[in-house]
Amino acid sequence: MASKSSSGSSLYTDLSKVELVFSKYEELKKRVKDSSAFESKFKSSLGDAFWLGAWNDYKDKLSSAQYLFEASTQTKLEALKENSWEVYKRNLANAYLTNRVGNPILPEFLNELRAGKFNVLVPNQGVVQINSKFLGSALSEAQIQEIGAFLKLPDAKAMISRQGIIADLDDFLKDQDPAYMGELRDVALVSSYAELKSGIAQGGVFSDRDLPAELKDFALISSFEYYLNNTTKEVITGEGASAVKSFVKKFDVSNADSRR
Repeated sequence: MASKSSSGSSLYTDLSKVELVFSKYEELKKRVKDSSAFESKFKSSLGDAFWLGAWNDYKDKLSSAQYLFEASTQTKLEALKENSWEVYKRNLANAYLTNRVGNPILPEFLNELRAGKFNVLVPNQGVVQINSKFLGSALSEAQIQEIGAFLKLPDAKAMISRQGIIADLDDFLKDQDPAYMGELRDVALVSSYAELKSGIAQGGVFSDRDLPAELKDFALISSFEYYLNNTTKEVITGEGASAVKSFVKKFDVSNADSRR
């Protein structure tokens, strides 16, 4: 799901509406459902003349809500809670990866969740504290561990993307989860490639020892092409009686004749 609903409202707002549904549902489940319990609770305050009529009105309203306790409704409510949990985790991932104050550190973020609040940086507002409760309840340790597992891979990807060019990928990734090793290696190569390409386009020169093995040939060829495309050499020839000055534009990749 996207970070915003179709109406443009934040999913935090949407989840607050879901929280309201479950809050009312839990309240309804706690209501007394038989006349003796109702009598015991309200007869003294309503009096003999009114409590029975109040019970009949209450019973009618309670009957109209019985569909909430049917098996099919229970299933839908459980599905709503499960979907809301997935949305909640995505909201947290977005907040952690894009709106955190300073460089995000996953263990610190999880500790903030345990404390009940986490900090995010909101444009034009500065640092804002967000309540970490899910549907009105504090997160359990099991839920926090699930969030940590959910964030583990995107956290590693974000960390790699911030490193720039990584020369020794094997050493850099040695402490990562083996299950993610291939995917993280690809992320590191793509990130290194993007920075390398950008640097060469600006005239940067990269030492072979500072590059991963997979990108060394690319760096060599790209650097040479950059040199040829941006170098004009003046050649003096001595054929005949007079000197001839010739300006030769080296190797134009867009002109096939220049390569003959």
